[in-house]
Amino acid sequence: MDPHLALDRLTLERAGLYAALLSLDEATLATRPLCGRWTAHDVLAHIAGWEARCAASLPTLLAGRGMEIPDVLQVDAYNDRLVAERRGLPLSALLAELEQSLERITAQLDPLPAAELARPHRAPWAEMSAEAWVRMEAEHEAAHTAGIEAWRNQAKPGCPPGPRALAVHAIRYARRALARLTGRMAAADRDTAPLCGTWTAKDVIGHLADWTGTMAEAAMRAAETGTLPALPQTDEAIDAWNADHAARRRGEPWPEVWAAYDAACSQAIAALEALPDDALARPYPGAVPPTLYHWLSITGHDVEHARQILAHLS
Repeated sequence: MDPHLALDRLTLERAGLYAALLSLDEATLATRPLCGRWTAHDVLAHIAGWEARCAASLPTLLAGRGMEIPDVLQVDAYNDRLVAERRGLPLSALLAELEQSLERITAQLDPLPAAELARPHRAPWAEMSAEAWVRMEAEHEAAHTAGIEAWRNQAKPGCPPGPRALAVHAIRYARRALARLTGRMAAADRDTAPLCGTWTAKDVIGHLADWTGTMAEAAMRAAETGTLPALPQTDEAIDAWNADHAARRRGEPWPEVWAAYDAACSQAIAALEALPDDALARPYPGAVPPTLYHWLSITGHDVEHARQILAHLS
């Protein structure tokens, strides 16, 4: 298995983490405990601290000087310090730090050959490769995502419109993860290997392009006219809509399908950034989902399909 998949998975887990936090408002993110005494803001601060350490330490590990990396002997105290240092930061600053760390990690490791990524190095806590460290960070994010989802299922915090910045970051990371994963597939495999029932990766990306683009167009039209266009609601109608749109795209070449998905994501981001708060939060009685924010925040759908591609590659 290509060790670069660890980087793909870390990118995907970031999208999944942000998708799990969608539709939680600022007050809930900042004040409501969901992981012991930690709020969602604290969880993001905790992850940001550990991944900043990873990004800063990887060059030392790769240089064969891993024993110089300070060990964390008192993990609970270290966690408390990471969270306390970031408790006063706005959400935007946490998102920026998380993005910077992941960009540093990928910039350092993407150019390396597979053998170098997988080569073990001595560190104070274990013998570890760069791939193993990144995989550990991905599993760390996945564990916190699972904890957030379990809390949501139990606490039922509701689904108000959340911060637009979180929704924008979720879309960007889902798109980035899908670009990395599909880019790792052989062209013939991408176009012919079944991943989701009979659908190939090309079919899946076309499917995501159609839903993301349709929701973005509908949201912008609703903001102008005050009414939402009719979309399929029942399982049978959705299945028929999916099949019809998949059939329309079946003859399109991969570059055209990917360009459509890329453009749809950009369209959704532009709508999230352009629409005023009251337009995003306005409820549309009987609509599923109920607000334009929710129509533009369907990243969990992208993450679900990205996991299918990751499983295929793994």
